[in-house]
Amino acid sequence: MDLAILLARPHQIKIAGNYMIKGNWNLGLNINMTSGKPLTPMAANPNYDSEGEIPVAARGTGIQTVDGFKTRTPFESAIDFQTSYSFRLSGARKLTLLADIFNLLNERRVLSYDQNTQLTYPNTNPDFGKPVNSLLGGTPPQFQAPINIRIGVDRKSTRLNSSHITISYAVFCL
Repeated sequence: MDLAILLARPHQIKIAGNYMIKGNWNLGLNINMTSGKPLTPMAANPNYDSEGEIPVAARGTGIQTVDGFKTRTPFESAIDFQTSYSFRLSGARKLTLLADIFNLLNERRVLSYDQNTQLTYPNTNPDFGKPVNSLLGGTPPQFQAPINIRIGVDRKSTRLNSSHITISYAVFCL
């Protein structure tokens, strides 16, 4: 196996597009796909008492996870949708209503597994191979964020010097 760079993701596809309908209504779609990162068991450094510094095996050779033996995290993908509608107000003022939906298909994939075989030398890590991050306090789960909806209002006013005043509000999030 070639030497795998720690966070190498050899395949990435990003597609974004917008479509304007009758000059007031805008629709947008964003597709982001990427291959998983390589997994390597990492031991604690006995000299510095710090976790995850010494590779126990060659980079990217894999670890035993709660989901079976894996050499990479799962393939990740997300589809996001955006729509907005603009209203002309008096003068040079414009009001835009907008909505964004992130992770439209509500995919829930593992983003990372705990690769540290030891938290301190020579103590083993009880979370090794679980979809958590021992580097962050409380070992939070490492899953893709669920569907998220954001609704907002954008008000623009053009003055004599062509500057814009923008006010945006996040009204609703799931």
